[in-house]
Amino acid sequence: MDPFMVSCYMMTSQKRLVEPSMRLEFNDVDDEHQAIMPQSILRSLSLEDGSNSDMSSKSTAPSSGSEESFVYDHIYKGIKGFLSRRPSFNGHGNSNNNPNKNKTSQLGGPLTYALSSNLRLESTDSGFGSFSADPLDLPLLKVTRRKRVRYTFHIDQNTISWNNGKKLIYVDTIKDIRSGDMATNYMDMYNVPCPSRDLWCTIIYSVNKNRLKALHVIAEDAAVFKSFYETTVNLVNSRRKLMEDIAVPNNEQFANIHWQTSVSTKKEDQDKDTLSFADVKRLCNRYHIYCSDNYLYALFIKADTNNNSLLNFPEFQDFVKYLKARPEIEIIWNQMKNKDTKVVDFQSFYQFICDVQGEVISQTNAYKIFKKYCTADELLDVEGLLKFLTKQPFLQLFEEDYSRPLNEYFISSSHNTYLMGKQVVDEVSVEAYTRALQQGCRCIEIDIWQGDHGPVVCHGLFTQSIPLEDVVKTIRKYAFITSPYPLIVSLEIHCKKDYQLMITKIMKEILGDLIFVIPPNTSLLSPEQLKNRIILKSKKTHAVESEIISGSTSSYTSSSSHESLSETNDMRLIKKRGLQKSTTSSTSPNTTTVPVTTKRNNKSLLLSTKIMISDKVHEISGIHGVRFRNFSLPESKTTTHCFSLSEKKFINLDKDETQKLAINKHNRRHLMRIYPHMLRYKSSNFNPIRFWKEGVQMVATNWQTYDLGQQLNHAMFQVSLDRNSIWHSGYVLKPAHLRKEIHKMKDIPVIMERLKREKIHIHLDVISGQMLSLQNCKILAPFVEIELITDNTMESLHLTNCLQPMGYTSNNSTHATGITSMSNASNGTFANITSTSTKRVDSNGSSGKTEPLCESNGTTVISGLSAEDGILSTPSAPPAVSVPVLSSPQLFSTKCFRDNGFSPVWNASFECTLTNTTFNFVRFTVKNSTQTIATTCVRLNYLKQGYRHLPLYNIKGEKFIFSTLFIRYKEELLKW
Repeated sequence: MDPFMVSCYMMTSQKRLVEPSMRLEFNDVDDEHQAIMPQSILRSLSLEDGSNSDMSSKSTAPSSGSEESFVYDHIYKGIKGFLSRRPSFNGHGNSNNNPNKNKTSQLGGPLTYALSSNLRLESTDSGFGSFSADPLDLPLLKVTRRKRVRYTFHIDQNTISWNNGKKLIYVDTIKDIRSGDMATNYMDMYNVPCPSRDLWCTIIYSVNKNRLKALHVIAEDAAVFKSFYETTVNLVNSRRKLMEDIAVPNNEQFANIHWQTSVSTKKEDQDKDTLSFADVKRLCNRYHIYCSDNYLYALFIKADTNNNSLLNFPEFQDFVKYLKARPEIEIIWNQMKNKDTKVVDFQSFYQFICDVQGEVISQTNAYKIFKKYCTADELLDVEGLLKFLTKQPFLQLFEEDYSRPLNEYFISSSHNTYLMGKQVVDEVSVEAYTRALQQGCRCIEIDIWQGDHGPVVCHGLFTQSIPLEDVVKTIRKYAFITSPYPLIVSLEIHCKKDYQLMITKIMKEILGDLIFVIPPNTSLLSPEQLKNRIILKSKKTHAVESEIISGSTSSYTSSSSHESLSETNDMRLIKKRGLQKSTTSSTSPNTTTVPVTTKRNNKSLLLSTKIMISDKVHEISGIHGVRFRNFSLPESKTTTHCFSLSEKKFINLDKDETQKLAINKHNRRHLMRIYPHMLRYKSSNFNPIRFWKEGVQMVATNWQTYDLGQQLNHAMFQVSLDRNSIWHSGYVLKPAHLRKEIHKMKDIPVIMERLKREKIHIHLDVISGQMLSLQNCKILAPFVEIELITDNTMESLHLTNCLQPMGYTSNNSTHATGITSMSNASNGTFANITSTSTKRVDSNGSSGKTEPLCESNGTTVISGLSAEDGILSTPSAPPAVSVPVLSSPQLFSTKCFRDNGFSPVWNASFECTLTNTTFNFVRFTVKNSTQTIATTCVRLNYLKQGYRHLPLYNIKGEKFIFSTLFIRYKEELLKW
């Protein structure tokens, strides 16, 4: 019996009005983050005996009047109250007093989440059973830049509201909850005195258009703080867990206990409560189950065995069973059966995980896994197999070697880190640094300008600004929260000497001993040797070009002062297009606006000037940016130098074969950084593979834009820091062919030619999707685009149930896919695409004009994708077989699956042969018509073989809690 099924049934029942169960999650890894809840409450929540626990009689509450008693009472009442209270379907706990009750509500749980610095929010283990918090009213002091006002905050299942309900935050939009050390930068920003720091709490939440905002509150005492913090953390975890429970297999014991404690202890009462079809539709909408009315009604009629157009509890059980059916899992289970006994015993299971899943594991360890999912008679049923497959990781576990010199690694890097959006007229916030560092970024950028009251961080004239001091404090706080390996901070200084001295002082005072300066005439150290150290990168040359506006002391500049002067004309082009700084741009509440000393209305042409970088800045810098002239000068041989090039400059050099080899040779011993061209004012990204394959260590992308370039960057650094970590190190060791030391450039082609002899044959099945978010889709017909992105050629392409690109000839033979055809499955039917279109995408991830789908031999095929290297290029003709895929990612598509977005089955496959260069990626994009629903990108080197559930991300890069893509991947190494 399914916990989701029971809770939903009770919540929508016409006669009994009760609350769906929630889950409280505790982190059992780190004692520092253990829950503060008294053990007496935890004991009173234990429902393992299946009885209706009387909390008041079984608990041993603290003495009356104590601080612990206050916390106990609030949480105790909350747990007990929510077990007998029905939520309003408008999504608000207090529907009578909520002025927004007629607005579109938040549904039954969060759709996505982002990585949080709060380990409690990142815990995947739930320590106890179901509970929620009763609506609370707590006195809190709300802190903003302008004022501090005391409000009564109302906390219920769905929202945190204040000011008599006029202001609210949906629980599902909360991204992070910070207190103590994690909130120090905010407390410093608002000058919070020491006594209040232990009572401070910051909630980071999202609003429209991917904007983040912060709510800062101070509790009046420790008891109120504990109650507010614990309730909020537990609510966020509960909502996430509730959504996860929808997709997990049945749990009959949990369902029975929930029914007995929340509805009735009498079995005969299960037939008294009924659901109409309207109730079922409302339930599905609330929990993001997107299926057509016809599809749902067919399941409803199938479950309605007494033909009264209502579902009692047993019938509702059948309805959920039909809805959540995974026929593709049953097919796999049938293929696993022992040929003689016709059951799946341990030997069948062991053969499956070795031969199909590609795991290298002993029988002893495999048996331990088998015991977790098998039945009492030690057999694996379909439900056990589903549990096993949903729990298996999709990425390989690597023991990365961090002992090599810094130049031998790819480093996760950010461009214009301070921006929350576009390069022009968008927000600048310390929150952007927090997010990047939480996601494992190891090279960030700070553009520093002259403010009225000291150095500020901004994008010249085109954005608002924030104090440099706030940025540096944030960096210190979050530098090593997810990765212990060195953080490189690229300083782009646009200030006079006196301001540079202030910059040096700020860096020394805040970062202190964290700053590491590489000794002269020594080799680069390793990430292991540089653990928990910050390396500042600044310009080494004493005279560097910087774009400024005549008569002002600060303005827009490119992200690097080593930008080619030819790009001045590009900047003038932007100027002519009217992309000036807006005086009405909005800022987030945690952003302090500091005016930049400039004549904002000055419209004179951009000129070139020179800025002298102080020796004091050089003294604290461990890496020195050097303007590129050529690779033979002495400055290109120094240990600490780093060439910073725009993508345009690099591409121009890369077109020359001699320069291309020189770049490759240089990057085997020294550092290089590439950043997006200044004309990418919408913060789009290039394809980073082009730069990685030449050994560039720091390929900086715009992290605020989750397009193809950033998705590839995310995939490159996706492997976990270690076996038990959810974080990423931010460092990836280069492949051997890019690290091998050479003495002459002519040796490089020999190495690359030898590499071409290693081929991999890949076979990929796109089987099904789970709980896709099709919230605003009128017609449900999801399909998946499969995009192979690589730096070499594709050969021997074969497709099954796929739409293919023009120029390829597929034999369309039925080869082993591991899954029997399911076009006649009961939960949907395949439908051919009759008319649609696709956009050309260039090598830099930019969209070109829309191209129609082409017909070939009666089959709809997708045109090949191509573009020139330049940013403003025109798409060229579709590619033929065996053309380099780097300049034209290859796109395939499954057929549509109509009426069902909850569990669509595509059963499509393709296979091909590639050169094993290690820069092979695959991107899956789930679409409905022209709307992108979700996406995920994986580096093939990291992808485990066998059946895997891939996580899906929305267009902002936030991971869906429950949406997955079920695939099978096989690869074979070939040597020619």
